[in-house]
Order: sequence, then structure tokens, then C-alpha cells
Amino acid sequence: MEPTPPAHALVRAALDALGIDAPAKHLTGRKGADTWRAGEWTIKTALPGARGHLGHETAAYELRHRQGLHPGVRHSASDNGRWLALPWLEGRSL
Repeated sequence: MEPTPPAHALVRAALDALGIDAPAKHLTGRKGADTWRAGEWTIKTALPGARGHLGHETAAYELRHRQGLHPGVRHSASDNGRWLALPWLEGRSL
């Protein structure tokens, strides 16, 4: 499914926050939630009302980071939606 203009705006906000000038590659999307790759980052975007709005996932990654089990994430939320950026890890998906 092709991402909507609001999803593109969210990923642009993430790219700006991460200091990435190159465009993000859209990997997958469904019902307002999209996944992108940009440089060494995986970026997830979620529009308001999207299934899996990323709030819980963000909190889980931050907890794992505080426990020393994950390198950390960057994220932001607004009335337009939410984005979450995670370091790209090579290898097989779980």
C-alpha cells in the first residue's frame, strides 16, 4: 500500500531529526502504519488511529535501552502522528 502524504510528512520529520539528507525507502505499510529504511535507521510512522500507534513499542525499546539490551531509539509524537527510529540491524527478521 502506497504511503499517504501525512505519512511522508512524518518520515520527513524523522529524517530531519536524524540529520539524514537522503530519501527514505518505503518497505511496507498497512492502515496508517508504515516502515521505512534511511541510512542506518529503520523508521516507523503511524498516523492517528493507526493500529499499533507506536507508543507501547517506543516505551518497550526505551526500557530495553535503560537495561543495556538495546542501542536506543529516537522518536517524536504530534497531532499528525508518531514516528520511531531504530538502528538498522543486519540479519534475519525475527
